[in-house]
Amino acid sequence: MADPRSNENTILAPSALANENKVTVGKEFFIKNAKHLLTIICFFIKYPAKLYLGYHKTHFEVLLRVMLAVRKGEPIEKQIKELEENIEKYGEESSLLVIEIRKVPPSPWSDMNCMLLVLLLPLLIKDQEFVKAYNANLDAYENLVQKALESSEACVDAGRQIESGTPPRIKELNEEIEKLSVSGNIGTIIKKSYIKRLEFVEFDLVSTIQERRSAVEGGVTYLRDCWHKVRIADRL
Repeated sequence: MADPRSNENTILAPSALANENKVTVGKEFFIKNAKHLLTIICFFIKYPAKLYLGYHKTHFEVLLRVMLAVRKGEPIEKQIKELEENIEKYGEESSLLVIEIRKVPPSPWSDMNCMLLVLLLPLLIKDQEFVKAYNANLDAYENLVQKALESSEACVDAGRQIESGTPPRIKELNEEIEKLSVSGNIGTIIKKSYIKRLEFVEFDLVSTIQERRSAVEGGVTYLRDCWHKVRIADRL
C-alpha cells in the first residue's frame, strides 16, 4: 500500500483548499463523486476522438470533388455547401465540447474538506470500504480526464489540419481554374465564380475553424493540468 500521506501535496493544492469546508470527509463523498464523474464522461464517450477527426476527412474529400468538378468546368455550389455544412458542424460540436470540458472538476478532490482528509487518513485507510471508494473515485476521474483529452486533442488536431491543409489545396484549384479552356464572357464569368467561392472557403470558413479550435485548445491546457494531478495521485 502506498504511503497514505503521499498525496498530501496534491490534496492540499490551493485550488482544492478553496472549498475545503463544503463537504465532510468519508467514503460517501467518494462514492457520490465517482457516480457524478461517470455522468460527465457519457458525453466524451458519445463524442469520441474519431468524430472530430471525421470533419477533417470530410473536408478534404469534398475539396477533391471540387477539383474534379473544376477540371470538367462543372458547377461547384453543391460541394461548397457541403464544405460549409461540415465546418458549421465542427463549430457546433467544438462549442459543445468546450461546455463539457468546463464540467470536469479541477481535481479528484474538488468540493471536499481536504485538510480534514489528510488529518484523518491514517484512520480512514483502515476501513476497506473507504479505501475502495477512494480508489474508485481516482479511477473514475482518471478515466474521465483521459476520454476528455482524447476528444479535445482530436478536435484541435482536426482543426489545425484543416487550417494548414486548405490553402495549398486552394492554390492547386486556382491553378486548375487558370488551365480551363473556356473563353469569352461566359468563360470569364465561370472562372471568377470559381475563384470567389474558393476565397470563401479559404478565408471565411477556415477562420471559423481557427476560432473554434482556439477555444478548445484552452480546454486541452486545463485537462492536461487535471491529468497531471490524477497521475501523481497514489491509490491507497
